[in-house]
Amino acid sequence: VAFLAINVSAQKSYTENFDSFNVGDYIGVVGADNGWTTWKGTTGDASDAKVTDANANSGTNALYFSSTSPTGGPQDVILGFDGPYDSGKLTFETSLFVETDKGGYFNFQEKNAPGTLLLHCFMIEDGSMILRTKDEVNLETKYPINEWFKYKLVIDITANKYELFINDESKGTWNASVNAVTSIDIFPNNPSDKVEGNDTAGFYVDDISYKYELEISNIETKSNDFFVMYPNPTNGTTYITIDNAENITPTVEMYDISGKLVTTFDAGLNNEVAINTANLTKGVYIVKVTIGNKTNNQRLIVR
Repeated sequence: VAFLAINVSAQKSYTENFDSFNVGDYIGVVGADNGWTTWKGTTGDASDAKVTDANANSGTNALYFSSTSPTGGPQDVILGFDGPYDSGKLTFETSLFVETDKGGYFNFQEKNAPGTLLLHCFMIEDGSMILRTKDEVNLETKYPINEWFKYKLVIDITANKYELFINDESKGTWNASVNAVTSIDIFPNNPSDKVEGNDTAGFYVDDISYKYELEISNIETKSNDFFVMYPNPTNGTTYITIDNAENITPTVEMYDISGKLVTTFDAGLNNEVAINTANLTKGVYIVKVTIGNKTNNQRLIVR
């Protein structure tokens, strides 16, 4: 058996301070190519947020969110992280300005379908910040009222570990039962029924960014274990032949270098798969074959 230890790292990042947009632009329209949308999936309407120059942390522009409804909204803006990610590390940062006698709210989503809540972040008008997973309070801290502050959340997705920073000062760590993240949902709300807010929200968002990092280290590829993949590298069709003595239907999955599932294949009991790479972006992929409780990974290079 031949072994190859692979050490590969990957990164996906995005930064926006809104200064390249015009005042009055809807972020769901002008930022669509970078993952901005709304909960409803429609943009350029009341659920979207406009670029403003009324207040900004850096440069001249920011986004403003406000509501006087006990149930929040109607603005409900989502920034996707190009996930979902179920391993690696995600660092999210933004500058926030919560107006006097008002609050704010956003949450992180587990899956691409809105409604799969991972973490709530409530900012109450008295300067209290509450981070909560469903009904469990993970962290309570303070934020500065009526001034810009830096919010940073670091999620070790693999270890299910979270850490919050305010103005680069750690406010605490905690563990969560969910290990997947895909987006942030910014929704103006300060509910009196959930966190004893005053049902009035008003806050600015600027300098928003995220960075996703994944290190695939020491993946052991076995060139003649229970599957063989050839040719590799390839720019056409690659064939997988599986040695399936257990006669169990195998699972064949392909991941990109960020850890995102690209596709799955049906090998059936013929134990053969043909992978057409013509439409794949050039780069490194990981092919994972599972038979029962056995798993084998191999690196596929597409040229």
